[in-house]
Amino acid sequence: MSAHHLAAAASSRVLIVGSGLTGALTAYHVRKALRDRARIDVADMARGAGGRASTTRYEGGGGSTRANTGAQYMSVCSREARDLLEAVCASNGTTTCALDRVEAPAPRTTHFRLAENDAYTHYLPRDGTNSVVKQFLYAGAPDSVSFGARLQRVAADAEGRLRPVFDRGSGGDASYDAVVLAMPPKDILKFFDRAGPDDDRQSQAALHRRTNRGARTTTLPSGCGPVTLPGDVVGALRSASYVGRYSLALWFGDGEAAFVEALVDAWRPGASDDVLDAVVGQPGNVVVAQTTVAFWRRVSGDGPGGRKRGR
Repeated sequence: MSAHHLAAAASSRVLIVGSGLTGALTAYHVRKALRDRARIDVADMARGAGGRASTTRYEGGGGSTRANTGAQYMSVCSREARDLLEAVCASNGTTTCALDRVEAPAPRTTHFRLAENDAYTHYLPRDGTNSVVKQFLYAGAPDSVSFGARLQRVAADAEGRLRPVFDRGSGGDASYDAVVLAMPPKDILKFFDRAGPDDDRQSQAALHRRTNRGARTTTLPSGCGPVTLPGDVVGALRSASYVGRYSLALWFGDGEAAFVEALVDAWRPGASDDVLDAVVGQPGNVVVAQTTVAFWRRVSGDGPGGRKRGR
């Protein structure tokens, strides 16, 4: 169903699969557009919201220290995006999310640029980058949020409504007017009937086999049939190139602040370094080291599923 038809409907039921920043922003904008004329359900196979804005917490010494192991900053390159970020973080109707503007972000390469580096404004959320994702997600006031919910198939009932099939974490016999798959494009393919290989190279699911192990559910609900993707849609999804990095977080004691500062100051990115892309210091004597995309590609390899053992 198109966005126009959703807006025109008296009541719509929308499922968003994925609670990273894309899924959270989708929930926010759907709620803003449809208000109480939409039921919004969110499901994610992960244990919590965040996606690539991953924040790890270390509980010790009577407190909690955070390390951003995914996105290091929330970066925006337009006035509209900046105003939206600041407004929602100031209040989503329930909570606030404190942001500190970063004038000199840690040096690293940038991918998926929409503008030149100087056009970006960078923010460091005090409670971790995933706190911004949560702020937008709950600003969308979803009617339900299910974590640990692994989607297996998307079917359609006799009336053309979409029927998701989960193997854990979510269930029931709910049908939806729209299902938004907020995830890497190649992961979307496995939920539908389509021509070509069943295990697409470089899908995130293939790259995280421990999370996704187990037999895939192929049985469709009674009275439902498969949804077949058109060839041009399959081609567009397969044309996307998925990239990643490896990330290591190190927590140091209170007496090691000088060492942490010296370590971060000593590292400088170099064109000849194809392993480390960033060494970032974070509040609480935390150091996060992230690899280059080139290193990730070398280790992940080009084998079946886009993954092989590194050496």
